[in-house]
Amino acid sequence: MDTFYIVYFVVHFCISILIDSAIVLPESLTHPLQKMLLQTQITQNHDPLLVDKPVWLQTFVWVEIFLQVPFFAWAAYALAKKNKKAYIACLIYGVEASTTTLGCLGEVAMCSLDMARKAKLFAIYFPTFLIPLYMTYDFGTRLCRIVGEKSKLE
Repeated sequence: MDTFYIVYFVVHFCISILIDSAIVLPESLTHPLQKMLLQTQITQNHDPLLVDKPVWLQTFVWVEIFLQVPFFAWAAYALAKKNKKAYIACLIYGVEASTTTLGCLGEVAMCSLDMARKAKLFAIYFPTFLIPLYMTYDFGTRLCRIVGEKSKLE
């Protein structure tokens, strides 16, 4: 699973920089590629989150830029080096990311789009909910095993 997580963190790093940051950056600081990618998501998928840019979403994106982006780089490196110290950080990330994405899914579920467009948006957002949710379970289980082994030794 660690190889999968490494790839996920690297891909998510790129998505965060190329697309998500364009949600909050002033237009003067946004690269034309970022603008094009964001506009494509709005045009093709009618994403109400990107059209309305609610304050709660912008807050989550700033958290993503300042906390998650550096974490993605560090976690990918730490997992590649088999550093178990990454487990706690991955657990925390999993809880935070699945919770914030659940908010996005709730917003999509309640928006005025037709079911086909909602389903398309769910297909886009759901992996970024499901993967961190599974990560929460996985790293929580790993940490419980480590704590259990330490307890047996004592």
